[in-house]
Amino acid sequence: NRAIDMLSKLYGPDSLRLMQVNRNLAALYTRTGQFSLAWKDYEFSLENKYEQMDAQASSHAQFAQSLAQGGNPQRAIEEGITSARISREIFVLQARTLPERQALAYDATRAHGLDTSISVVLKHPDLSNVEIYQELIRSRALVADEMARRQRNLNANNDPETARLLAEMNQARSDLLAAENSSPDKIARVDKVSAASGHMERIERELAERSAAARNDERIYLVTTEDLRHNLPAHSVLISYVEYRRHVVDAVDPAATETPSYMAFVLHPDSSRIQAFDLGESKSIADSVAKARAAADAEAHGGGLGSTRNERVYREAALALRKRIWDPLRGELGDARLALVVPDGVLNLVPFSALPSGNGYLVEHGPVIHMLSSERDLAPTEGGAKKTGLLAVGSPQFELAAVAGDASRLRGASVPCEDFRSLQFHSLPGTGIEVADIAKSWHRWNGAEPSALLTGAEATRNRFIEQASQNRVLHVATHAFVLDRSCGNGNPLLHSGLVFAGANASRDTAILTAQQIASLDLSGVDWAVLSACNTGNGELHDGEGVLGLQRAFRVAGARSVIMTLWPVDDNVTRQFMHELYAERLGRH
Repeated sequence: NRAIDMLSKLYGPDSLRLMQVNRNLAALYTRTGQFSLAWKDYEFSLENKYEQMDAQASSHAQFAQSLAQGGNPQRAIEEGITSARISREIFVLQARTLPERQALAYDATRAHGLDTSISVVLKHPDLSNVEIYQELIRSRALVADEMARRQRNLNANNDPETARLLAEMNQARSDLLAAENSSPDKIARVDKVSAASGHMERIERELAERSAAARNDERIYLVTTEDLRHNLPAHSVLISYVEYRRHVVDAVDPAATETPSYMAFVLHPDSSRIQAFDLGESKSIADSVAKARAAADAEAHGGGLGSTRNERVYREAALALRKRIWDPLRGELGDARLALVVPDGVLNLVPFSALPSGNGYLVEHGPVIHMLSSERDLAPTEGGAKKTGLLAVGSPQFELAAVAGDASRLRGASVPCEDFRSLQFHSLPGTGIEVADIAKSWHRWNGAEPSALLTGAEATRNRFIEQASQNRVLHVATHAFVLDRSCGNGNPLLHSGLVFAGANASRDTAILTAQQIASLDLSGVDWAVLSACNTGNGELHDGEGVLGLQRAFRVAGARSVIMTLWPVDDNVTRQFMHELYAERLGRH
């Protein structure tokens, strides 16, 4: 107290240094169970009108934890929600002028007050969870939302200077890709990549400022739970998974324990009730996901050997996973015909329909499962120009002469950064048959709309970029890649992409990264079908999901993305795509 008095006299009662000391003292009181003293200091700190918004959000989050431990659950929920709201609002304002990589880094520093609110409501299910859920659906995928809104504004802007900057940005992205694949000398390459990244982000910031200035939406659209309920189809259910840091409730916690855990909210269109489920700690769930994916990968690369064992291992791991993440919710499914699922964390890598059920899989029983990027996908969107037609890309000619190497028919897989520079892409003859068959189905069931095929030497990156924005359905059957984090100067949007004709001769002109895809104008695209390996994979980011191809197509404006979560066989994929388009076009 003497130190606080001295600081108050020296710097004034509203000093930020004094506030920091008060917060530290409050944290100490909390860890020792002196909650009345802790709450007094938190209240004093929060009364300071000069404190920065980020610090306020953090203070509310810490206060919420103290209240939760000290037996004031309702106030803890409220403080946690306040922390999340302040954090979201300041982020939305700041992110408008940040390059995407910096926005993602800033997003990782946000206060996590909602974690405490969730911890409390799971311990006290009698308390209302409506406001918690509403803040959750407003706080997810904010970077993706910002990038999509920014891209729409720029695409609709007819300003010549904006057009010049967009062209310069496209060239800067190509220069960055060239730098990434330039020198075998790692130090020299890192320097080139760093310089290219800096140049690209300077242009990106200027474009972001122009987009922000052109907006008429001063605040992010605040979707409510009632909006979601109103837009849910009949006989459907919305399942929102959440990975959160569980905090101790109703007990002193000297270690300030945070336990990574999962939970789920379930929303019905015809009920005001929102059910919450505690799914337990993250580690065991992540272990089951990793084991199931490893078994699927072993089967994909096994050449038919060990299939019985691989399926058994997969089913064992996936069954354990289903019991953790799906079975607790079964009672909420009722007679639902459609389950809309918003995954989080490693659950973004789970094909829910492929979880075991009886002797088969969920795809054969129960409701149809459709994945959403965020709950806000259900909110009405601005109407864009209606597009028609199919653009299908397949069997690109990766080189002029045959290249000896792996004869595998798998359409790409995750590779280390260094290996990618020397990797030779093998041909995919089945994809040529695949796109020809799709075009045939298109003409049979949808003859009024045009179709265009890009195969062989015509299946180039530039041809795809030129034509993609003109069509309603995009089908890309080629290699995809997912790289490790050592690539792209820390930019996760450079870690994945699609491969086009000429890739074995020149990476610079034949690789289309997720970052480049995100800059396209794909508004009006109903379907983007990524018929390649691992197109749903990428780097996981808290609250944003997978930073990869699926996200890139969604940011660019595509309404639905069909993707894969593990390696796929050329011939099997061709058969699957035939059935997919026959069902889709034959019924619509």
